[in-house]
Amino acid sequence: MIERGDSFLRQNWLEGFGFRINTSYGSGIPYDNASHGTHPFFRNQKRYPWRMNTDLRVEKRFWLGQTTFNIYMDVYNLFNRTNLDHIYNIAWWDGDQDGDGQPDHIAGGPAGNPNAYSPARHFFFGADIRW
Repeated sequence: MIERGDSFLRQNWLEGFGFRINTSYGSGIPYDNASHGTHPFFRNQKRYPWRMNTDLRVEKRFWLGQTTFNIYMDVYNLFNRTNLDHIYNIAWWDGDQDGDGQPDHIAGGPAGNPNAYSPARHFFFGADIRW
């Protein structure tokens, strides 16, 4: 059992602690409309939806003599936002497959390619030693 006077409790536990947040925002990049033969073709007439991403790193450093130990956790896509990365078939993106008069915005095309969207939230844990 550790008593109040022991050196373990006298540590400054926030020493060596840090975090970093990176956020990026972008307006949608332009793309060409799908030419269906009856509609004229216009270059860069339309835009992808806007995108935003936030990443987080939390880390803690420890020192033992001249050696530094660092443990960290990275969280990519912290808010689990689904960003459109690529439209695989413009005709399917702009098309009205269900007949409601509005574009369905199916980015993966008829095959439903999952790479059309950014990766979901994911974590990375790591450690390093410096001497």
